Amino acid sequence: MIHLPPSTTMLGLSLFVIAPCALRLVQRKSSTIARNIKFKRATIANVKSLIASMEQVVQADEGKRGIHDIILPEGELYNAACEMITAKRVAVITGFPCMLTHSPPTETDGPLGALSIAKTLLMLGKDVVIITDECNEEVLLSCAAAATAHSSMLPQGLRKGTLTLESFPASTIFNAADESRLLKLRALVDLVVAIERAGPCKDGRYLTMRGYDMSHLVAPLELLLMPPDLLEGSDSLSKGPVSASKVGSTLPRSIGIGDGGNEVGMGRVYHRVVHSSITNAAEIACVVPTDHLLVSSVSNWGGYALSAATAALALLNNVNRTLPAQSAESGYSVEELRAHIDACLPSDAEETHKCERIVAAGARDGVTGQLALYVDGMPLSESLSILRRLRNVDL
Repeated sequence: MIHLPPSTTMLGLSLFVIAPCALRLVQRKSSTIARNIKFKRATIANVKSLIASMEQVVQADEGKRGIHDIILPEGELYNAACEMITAKRVAVITGFPCMLTHSPPTETDGPLGALSIAKTLLMLGKDVVIITDECNEEVLLSCAAAATAHSSMLPQGLRKGTLTLESFPASTIFNAADESRLLKLRALVDLVVAIERAGPCKDGRYLTMRGYDMSHLVAPLELLLMPPDLLEGSDSLSKGPVSASKVGSTLPRSIGIGDGGNEVGMGRVYHRVVHSSITNAAEIACVVPTDHLLVSSVSNWGGYALSAATAALALLNNVNRTLPAQSAESGYSVEELRAHIDACLPSDAEETHKCERIVAAGARDGVTGQLALYVDGMPLSESLSILRRLRNVDL
């Protein structure tokens, strides 16, 4: 279990702790059937192919933003999933307070995907801390509560992961005590996953897709990834990706998931973003890179894909020791692989409940601004369709 310093020591905020999730991963349906029927086996080669197909599912650009200009070559999802299964303690950072005329200013893209990633990590026995801005805290709490309600319905298992939530004030009032608390969190994790996380552009501001300034709402959570002295000279980051030797080998590994060019991680493809067809690209492009970057049509969808890919690799690598160890010769059947992916992804009912709860807490569609079950201008049914496609990708 991660022992995090309570927020009350700094800001008077209470630390939200979800009871440890003990989730039994799906076991083999029938050893008798497995002995008597020759199943197709899950191998590293066909799982890589499966993950590549998942990557394509979430990169069709249904929102017509122009993401094809900034998508990296195939393999980012696989590499990101490899980081997930080797990590022990993971920070998931999210929050894009673009609804500037509303309170809370939170959008529906981000929280759902963040909790999907957290669910998979918890099922693999890993400890997770979700970190967001103070203005987004209530929405994330509602989303986590909804996810926990569904996880309690799953069979109990032996491996346990813990989930905590921390929030920080905006950069305009972020002080030395806040920075100290954030850096203590950084020291506790070995991987940071940024999903739909507002990132600074070359002049240090945090901008929406339309170019509006969110800096009075956004906490500088990118400090988890970049030393302060490097961020102060952010113009140097605009020249392109920064090597690990420049940022220091002691920093956590990192994964970025975004859909617009202004999210943490997009510094990995800064020049591509600036010269892309994305609206206001040169102005809004984020300068902060991550080790791996998954550009997706909707950031939540990238979170779903990362969850599914991690589930597939975890089974193949016996990451959770409650799984029956298989010999290299026998391996796991495709049926078992699909069942494991299905168990790690949120169900339609769970995702609908999560979306209902965050909308009730004030989250709005980031495109229309409506209090509705919509994400990036599309009804939630589109997101549920993506989840079904990820569960059923051909192997």
